[in-house]
Amino acid sequence: MLKKTVLTLVVVGALGAGAYGLYQLDRETPADNATADSGNPSSSPLTGPIAELPEQVAVDLVVDDGNGTPLTYATTVAGGETAFEVLQTAAAENSFTVEYSDSEYGVFITSIGGVASDAVGARYWVWYLNEASANAAMDQVVVSDGDVVKVRYESLQYASA
Repeated sequence: MLKKTVLTLVVVGALGAGAYGLYQLDRETPADNATADSGNPSSSPLTGPIAELPEQVAVDLVVDDGNGTPLTYATTVAGGETAFEVLQTAAAENSFTVEYSDSEYGVFITSIGGVASDAVGARYWVWYLNEASANAAMDQVVVSDGDVVKVRYESLQYASA
């Protein structure tokens, strides 16, 4: 019984200390907090100014199927949209197809304009943002005004151990 009472007091004490810390954060003034912007009503003492999303962003989509000249599509999407939504918007506006599979890691492009990924030949659709290799799935990365999203059909060879 003593262990249960001590554990309860420790948990209640920790919760109380956390609540007091949040109360103190709430009471801070911009002068007390170096990250706050006192002239900006949309700022937070924890994160600083809160950025607003633009209504529209202009993004170029480059589709390179490896069989000639890459095609570039100038696309406008809503602020906060992802690279995958840029691809879908360009496909709808320019009448080409996009097929994909969805996984716990995000979307995987399986075909663009009828050019399908080929596991046997180790050729896949790979995407880039502003010429840099992407480190996440297309539906996980929000684009900004002026970005260039490139999808390229390329051979991926992995070295064997």
